[in-house]
Amino acid sequence: MSYLLTGIGFIIGQTIGLGIVLWSFIYFHRVFRTKKKSKEPLAELFIGTVLLLMGGYMVILLSIFTLVGDFNKIRFIYVWTFPISILINYFLFLKVPKTRFYKKRLDIDDEPPPMEWLINFSFNSALTTAGFLSILIGALNLLFTIFIWFKSGAWNLISIGTWINLDRINTGWYGINKMMNYLIFDLNAVIPLIILGCICFALAPLTKD
Repeated sequence: MSYLLTGIGFIIGQTIGLGIVLWSFIYFHRVFRTKKKSKEPLAELFIGTVLLLMGGYMVILLSIFTLVGDFNKIRFIYVWTFPISILINYFLFLKVPKTRFYKKRLDIDDEPPPMEWLINFSFNSALTTAGFLSILIGALNLLFTIFIWFKSGAWNLISIGTWINLDRINTGWYGINKMMNYLIFDLNAVIPLIILGCICFALAPLTKD
């Protein structure tokens, strides 16, 4: 249970940090857009800069805590929180503003989308890059496994857990333990990495309107 609660905490923190960064884009957009320029550009530029620094600091700090749990070695057991946080912010900033509830009940007038192209491009690039890297690392893992087989004559299991030197995960939930430990420790790394890459490639088109 503590594992899941910690992961949820990281998701909340990452979502807030990334949300503050995206919120700063709104102020930058008001200052630099060609139409309906801000009446107080210096003030909004200052607010946008402060928000960008605050959000960036939160994202960097929480990323360090997420990846380096004990400040001794890199641990990837919470890396799954990053795509969840990114998708939450994507829907909050780009999908929710287009809903009828947002437009009618929150009294938002003709405010142009806040740097929508840049945000879409950022999410699309992040997902595409993550998908490419996942598949590439999986392919390299398979080639390394084949190399070891040619050299020793034994087909060794080289899982994700082999590379990152983790202990088996215990969340307190039997089904989650079985699934995560199987993917991380009992399965050759090429399979979960390629699955992850395909998921990222499948989600990337959703970030384009």
